[in-house]
Amino acid sequence: MFRIVSCFLLFIAPALLANSLTTTQVQETLALQFSTEANGTFVQKKYFAALKKPFISEGQFRVSGTEFDWLTKKPVNSALFIRGNRIFSEDNIGNQVEISGAKPVVELLKAVTTGHLETIATQFGFFQTEQQQCVLLTPKAKSLSDVIAQIQLCGRGVVSDISVLEISGNKTEIQLLYNRD
Repeated sequence: MFRIVSCFLLFIAPALLANSLTTTQVQETLALQFSTEANGTFVQKKYFAALKKPFISEGQFRVSGTEFDWLTKKPVNSALFIRGNRIFSEDNIGNQVEISGAKPVVELLKAVTTGHLETIATQFGFFQTEQQQCVLLTPKAKSLSDVIAQIQLCGRGVVSDISVLEISGNKTEIQLLYNRD
């Protein structure tokens, strides 16, 4: 019960008090700069409502034009790839499978890492938070709102922190560290 109340106070309550933002206001809040290329590393912590400790994974990401790679290196190798309009997953032994249901989430990750707010705005509404350099996203489509309560993006110049609160009470935190080429 405490977890549910904590999640409400941390994530839902601020959204109820938040003001709607335009993509221009989000760009100004985060000082985002659009790019067609980005790469770096990530640490992802997945908190399950039934478990006390998060499941932690680490890896690399890369965006180049229409391609997107999300490569998990720890605890096991796996990957998600966008190639054109197709999305593939790859397991730790190299087996690739085309997947369909992950498109909104993978497209969101790609748009977040490149600062492409217009892509995000097609699936999510933007809202102001009390935290500086952060914005809340709420899903527009029922297919997303059935799973995701909200997403918080934080950063300066690039999105460096993503927090996803699911309807189930599970939470995912992702920290992005970009390579400066």
